[in-house]
Amino acid sequence: MSSTASRIIFKDFITSGLPSISDFVVEKVPAPTKEQLKDGQVIVSPLYMSIDPYQRGRLTGTKDSYVDSYVKGEPITNFLVAKVVASANKDYKEGETVLADDGKWQTQYIANASDIRKVPVREGISPKDYLGVLSMPAFTAYYGT
Repeated sequence: MSSTASRIIFKDFITSGLPSISDFVVEKVPAPTKEQLKDGQVIVSPLYMSIDPYQRGRLTGTKDSYVDSYVKGEPITNFLVAKVVASANKDYKEGETVLADDGKWQTQYIANASDIRKVPVREGISPKDYLGVLSMPAFTAYYGT
């Protein structure tokens, strides 16, 4: 594993206009190690990260939304597909592909097993499909709000 991890930090609320690169900070932090894992945790490395329309509301700091705003100074979070790179959980093995609904935009981080689930292996379905045609925005488009 790498000795550092990169992450995208949310800097400040964007109350009008389009987000710009100056609204975020890319920072390096020590990469998590297997020795830091508590029982039941895993280290994951994101492969695919989703960018969805509902995130706009999370960037504005509004209090009357169905979803919490991002926290200033914390990594951006959203749906992602990741690879398990270390595990202290009998149900998750190194190399397995998992989904996280609130995964961190960070090259490696520690996740609790309760916050991830295995990607089902099905013929003709790619893991990234779980962020596209098999994702929350796709279901919203199909079924409505």
